Amino acid sequence: MVKIKICGIRDAATARYCAGLGIDYIGLVLTESPRRISLEAACEIGVSLDGIEGRPRLAGVFVNQDYRTVNDVLHYCNLDVVQLSGDENMDYISRIEAPCIKSVHVLPSSTETELLYRVESLCGTDRTGARVLLDNRPDHRYGGSGKSFNWALAGKICARFPVMVAGGLTGQNVGTMVDKLQPWGVDVSSGVEKDGVKDPRLIKDFVAAAKGSDVTAGGNNE
Repeated sequence: MVKIKICGIRDAATARYCAGLGIDYIGLVLTESPRRISLEAACEIGVSLDGIEGRPRLAGVFVNQDYRTVNDVLHYCNLDVVQLSGDENMDYISRIEAPCIKSVHVLPSSTETELLYRVESLCGTDRTGARVLLDNRPDHRYGGSGKSFNWALAGKICARFPVMVAGGLTGQNVGTMVDKLQPWGVDVSSGVEKDGVKDPRLIKDFVAAAKGSDVTAGGNNE
């Protein structure tokens, strides 16, 4: 079954709601962003999920921060995963003391060959490297854009590597994307928001659409 990550969670109530829907990852933005939360809020969210069987894994989102700072925050907030959305390389990733999700930004000029090379260099041929998140970056800003990219570029990548796909996903299109690409996971933030706030109905619709897909990402499951 495709993994689901809801990013940009900012309060414990929404985190617990997501946990009740069986979401796999909750993204906490700990870098410059309108969705940034304090370390104290991140800790509160983590504590709120204690005792929940099969609780979502907490992924802290960082961009080009000193790896020592990232490791300090990782342990302080009891994060399970570190998501790196900047220019971090494999040397940097090797210094992070937790599993990593590394964003690979799909530019308008990106080619399938280029993306395959970048993803393979991060995942490793034996898939022991970082988990990769494919996302759009039309304006050269870091972080998600809320806009989709050319999914055709991701077809061969999803067939070969366990990647997550983000960018412009909503409850209306995620089922189609999962059927078409069979990714290991999907990631959404603005696509489940109303007026900039996470909306329970939109989250529920997104999860139902992603899980209701006819495809079970068989080649990419762990």
